[in-house]
Amino acid sequence: MQALEEGKRRALLEQRDGARVAELDKQRLELRPHVLTLREGELDSRLRDRDRTIEELNSRLRELAGALRKEQISRETLSNKNRARPKKRKKPRLKVRPVKRVKPKRLTRKRSTRS
Repeated sequence: MQALEEGKRRALLEQRDGARVAELDKQRLELRPHVLTLREGELDSRLRDRDRTIEELNSRLRELAGALRKEQISRETLSNKNRARPKKRKKPRLKVRPVKRVKPKRLTRKRSTRS
C-alpha cells in the first residue's frame, strides 16, 4: 500500500510540475506577441525615418545636380563667347628711355674760424 501511495504522490507531483510548465509556456506565449508588436513598431519607425532621410537626400541631390548643370552651361557659354570674339591687336608701344636718377648734391656747411 505504501508503494501505491508513493506512486500516487509522484504522479500528482509530476502532474503539478506539468501544469506549472504548461502555465509558464502559456504566459510566455501570451507575452511573445506583445514583445513582437513592440519590435514591429520600432522597426516601422526606423524604416519611416530611413525613407524620410532617403527622400531628403534625393531632393538635395536633384538640387545640386541642377546647380551643377547651370554652372556647366554658364562656363560653356562663356568659353564659346571667348572663342568667338576676335582677338584685339595690341598697339605697339613707344619705347621710353628710363629716366636717370640724379643724386642730390650734399650741402656742405662752412666752417667757422673761431679760436
